[in-house]
Amino acid sequence: MNKIPNIANHNPMNKIQNIFNYKCSSTLRTITGFLHGIAIAIVIIFSGIQIYNIKKETQIHYWLPLSIAIMMVLRLPNIICVALNDSHGWFMVVGTIAALVTYSYITKISYDMSKKYRNKNLHPRKFKMNGFINLV
Repeated sequence: MNKIPNIANHNPMNKIQNIFNYKCSSTLRTITGFLHGIAIAIVIIFSGIQIYNIKKETQIHYWLPLSIAIMMVLRLPNIICVALNDSHGWFMVVGTIAALVTYSYITKISYDMSKKYRNKNLHPRKFKMNGFINLV
């Protein structure tokens, strides 16, 4: 007698669902949490550099967007770990990737402008607007 194959076990969607059924171990959560802590420290340090450079009225500043891009890279494993345990965490993963791309691009533009001013040996013009000094 011919057996009818059980096609439910051969469904490719089962493999995808198995990926989302993976749970983050406590060891992996600890490691990714540590990386997230390093990311926060990097933002604090780079923000301090940015504030110092602004107060010294130096050229174009790219430290803050660079630090946020680095932070997004370092926190991504932790957010993925959270998303594996809670399906709503995938919104945070998508948001983190969008922020990573955005701040990486801002860093590139700021760095290119900084190089442009450095190569021409120029300082950006300063003007006061609403009590703030803006660098152009």
